[in-house]
Amino acid sequence: MVDGDHRAVDDVEHLQARDVHVLPVAEIENVLLLASVFIALAEALLCADPAEKLRQLTAEVMKTAEQQVDALSARYTIRQIDHRLKRVGFKAKDLSTLKAGYGAEIAKVDPTSIFNESKATFEDRLRAHDLATVLAPYDNKGLIASASSVLGLKSPIELMEKMAQLLGDKEKGRKVRDAMTAVLPTILV
Repeated sequence: MVDGDHRAVDDVEHLQARDVHVLPVAEIENVLLLASVFIALAEALLCADPAEKLRQLTAEVMKTAEQQVDALSARYTIRQIDHRLKRVGFKAKDLSTLKAGYGAEIAKVDPTSIFNESKATFEDRLRAHDLATVLAPYDNKGLIASASSVLGLKSPIELMEKMAQLLGDKEKGRKVRDAMTAVLPTILV
């Protein structure tokens, strides 16, 4: 299983064909921020009004994401350029054909269009105010601190400790496990 990490649909399909499963979020920690998992977690932690907690979390994530649209788009662009350059494939029999092939491949990579397309897509996701679609490309491990705070916990470490306890408790952790199972890729052994 691997993080979402700005993977394009064809990359996800390529990985799935090799039994590598891609998370629905850019960072594994952010699985806990997906609505169904977060609600189950808030309920298991006996928080008052889990739906309100989710609204608070969503507002905080959206605010943070809005401030980082350019940085996210730049990181996405860098990954796409790297990915595309790794896929460069041409045959060369001498230096001149190598240079010509290289030049032709480089000309196909337009950082401006990649950046602008990424930015527009992410801004559309923000306007839709859909937490799951924002978390899919949003590579910010710090969001777990927001979840901890909204849940009334002192730190992400405390949240992880509570998660470990819940996942190990057959009864108290059932809803959290079920919610996580529903959003994580199914892996058949």
